[in-house]
Amino acid sequence: MSKQPATPTQLADLLVVLFPPPLTPVLLEEYGLNQLTPKTAELTRELLALSLFWMVSALEAHYRGIGDVLVLPEVRRHLCARWMTAYGMQDADWERFQAELPDRFRDYLRVKEGGGSAVAVFSEAGMYLEANWVARPEDQPNLLALMIDLIPTEAIGQVFQDYELVASS
Repeated sequence: MSKQPATPTQLADLLVVLFPPPLTPVLLEEYGLNQLTPKTAELTRELLALSLFWMVSALEAHYRGIGDVLVLPEVRRHLCARWMTAYGMQDADWERFQAELPDRFRDYLRVKEGGGSAVAVFSEAGMYLEANWVARPEDQPNLLALMIDLIPTEAIGQVFQDYELVASS
């Protein structure tokens, strides 16, 4: 089966719909995490950072040197546009998110390059949330389930299996 062509903007559009949905008290309660409702902003930032990490990893694997230049800015533009509207976050949260990304990516990459699976990276994220007083140790299994369900690593990879990056028309 041949891949379908996609411009950088089209590829970004395909990826952006894979970001996790906004966290709601009902969603958190479904995972036994209703006590984290006051920490929704922190948890949202971590989920979005994880999603972005897997997208960047896939871009680098498939389009090293061009994906981050052509597609990633579009993904970030879309995410920034949805930041306040869909996720209910503040501008200051966006600045903090941007500032934290290099450190978060470094931590995730260390686990991944050490042979860790997506679940191992998610566990690292859970430990980060615990270390930063967002979650408790007993929240870890539920956080892991939430991350597995909301961070679509396979779907992100599937985008790159189904679509071939082409020059903008």
